[in-house]
Amino acid sequence: MERGFSLFLGNSGYRTDQTQYIRRMSEARFTFVFTSLHIPEEDAALYVERLDQLVREAHRCGLRVIVDVSPSSLPYVASLDESVDGLRLDYGFSAEAIMELAKTYQIAFNASTLTETFLHELVNQGLSLKNVEAWHNYYPRPETGLSLEWIKRRNQWLHTQGLKTVAFVSGDGQKRGPLYRGLPTAEAHREVSPYGAARDLHDQLHTDAIVIGDQDLSPYSLMTFRENEARLRVSVREDIQEAELALLQLPHRQRFDPARDVIRSETSRPYARKGEFAIRAKETQTPSSRLKGTVTIDNETYGRYEGELQIMKKELPFDEKVNVVANVREEDMILLDILRPGEPFRLVTDE
Repeated sequence: MERGFSLFLGNSGYRTDQTQYIRRMSEARFTFVFTSLHIPEEDAALYVERLDQLVREAHRCGLRVIVDVSPSSLPYVASLDESVDGLRLDYGFSAEAIMELAKTYQIAFNASTLTETFLHELVNQGLSLKNVEAWHNYYPRPETGLSLEWIKRRNQWLHTQGLKTVAFVSGDGQKRGPLYRGLPTAEAHREVSPYGAARDLHDQLHTDAIVIGDQDLSPYSLMTFRENEARLRVSVREDIQEAELALLQLPHRQRFDPARDVIRSETSRPYARKGEFAIRAKETQTPSSRLKGTVTIDNETYGRYEGELQIMKKELPFDEKVNVVANVREEDMILLDILRPGEPFRLVTDE
């Protein structure tokens, strides 16, 4: 899963630690930077200076720079000391202008508005699709993001045209104003973890690359992307037994024969058996349904299944042979339907 991140040049979203942030993101295996060059006329010199600095540092770290441009801001790109790598084209560019730009830059079209007729017109004029991408927008206002089904269908069509697809996920650090509600492509991803949203776009919706829309990632998410590991944050029950906590904190792997209703840990039961852990049944356990995201461990009354850790993928009835030990946090629930057979995962307990 190729991934990039956003940096903004205006005062409202500008990072004074831009250089350090670029280096951290590069170390976390991000490969490109996205920024926008829609410039207020009175701030043109400042924007160009900041973009020059961004391009120099990104290239020092081996990162590509993609810039969102309009016909009016395009001349500023030509004035840079060091060239950007790609242009995401806003409205207003003619086929002739695009053909000329494609001689120098990677070209990115709007994934939602690109038509087959216009694309074929460019191809007939000699445009090579090798360096052409289709980028979905991000949507700052809640309730305006795209549906997952639309993104999937659109990606399928774009792939038939030979185009690579790109979409945005929200950051979970400082959000970009003025709304501060995230910058996702999909509305369903607005409040979920950046890594979970990225995995959904890539694994389920067949998006080739993702971009962090907001200008900040939390240290936790940065680590998750760097390790490229499914990490589910959980709230632990107060009555958890010592043996249960030890099993919870193991490195886990989903079984290669994935169950329909639950995620089954391949590692917990053998570990419990080897350590001779006794998972006692909880007499005080409330007889309530196991909701999606509930983490359970089979107790001693389940015979050879004692010690098996599971995570519910759907609501299941109460079972006295199963101890409830934790609950997955809402923002990480998306990963429950994405984990692949045999994929490692970790359960991260709240501080």
